[in-house]
Amino acid sequence: MIDRWTGTLVRACSTLAAFWAMFLGFLILYDILGREIFNSPLAGTVELVANSIVCILFLQIPYAIHSGAHIRTLLVYQNAGDIGRRAIDVVAYLLGIFFFLAVVEGGWADMITGWEVGEYEGEGALRVPTYPVRSLIILFAGLSALVYLLLMIGAITGRRAGSGSDGIQPS
Repeated sequence: MIDRWTGTLVRACSTLAAFWAMFLGFLILYDILGREIFNSPLAGTVELVANSIVCILFLQIPYAIHSGAHIRTLLVYQNAGDIGRRAIDVVAYLLGIFFFLAVVEGGWADMITGWEVGEYEGEGALRVPTYPVRSLIILFAGLSALVYLLLMIGAITGRRAGSGSDGIQPS
């Protein structure tokens, strides 16, 4: 049940990220055309794109983890038996959990400070708030840790969590 809910959530986030990236493409095109044709670029494009790239990345990470689309070297893995593969998976999932929990822990205070002081980036015509970006990083790092936890439970129990309708078996 929770795996199905998580799968739906991470697919929705990945879809949102894809549309966000497409919007950024049009924003950049508009900025370039404005700069070259009318000598008037769109103010704040650099700040919007810089903050958006981070958001897009963190929106897509949980889906990549859930669907097993991250990079892996198969030399040892493919030659290990089922128990060996499950052990490798458990270790890899534990490392993923620790990494993303470290991101949450390391960024939490900065996120709170950003909300308290109303942190912005950019000057002049457009100031982009960065505290929502910090919050998104914390939220999706936490979601990534949860996805790794579900995958680890699946590896321990022999039930491959994450293998859903996308047809990709987690690594």
